[in-house]
Amino acid sequence: NDDTDYPQIVGLSLPNNQLKGQLPSELGLLLPLLRTLQLDGNELTGPIVPSWVWSSSLSLEEWSVSNNSLTGTIPTEIGFMAPSLKRLNLKSNDNGVGTLPTELGLLTELTYLNLSKNYFKGTIPTELAHLSNH
Repeated sequence: NDDTDYPQIVGLSLPNNQLKGQLPSELGLLLPLLRTLQLDGNELTGPIVPSWVWSSSLSLEEWSVSNNSLTGTIPTEIGFMAPSLKRLNLKSNDNGVGTLPTELGLLTELTYLNLSKNYFKGTIPTELAHLSNH
């Protein structure tokens, strides 16, 4: 395959492997049309939501990274940078911290949200009540 073929990839599904380390920031640049990224059940580390996901993948519809060792907070930018996001699965990272940003309520296309088995704290943003299941 020619390197120019890679931008055509719209889905990447690699669950339940033994992938380790942080996701390379180049992934967003190499796959500008990426809509689905499923990396559940690996040994990934680093930010629970890397900034490159939202800055380079505005067409991303699914971000699923459950059962890894990701850390940190959900950035407030998520509501502005992921307008197409329909599924967000951060379950069982056990290292997610901080409060849930009210900007989650700006994800108007969101139909599935799983944040269970993390250490998020505070209140559930009332903005989540504004989301509708299309």
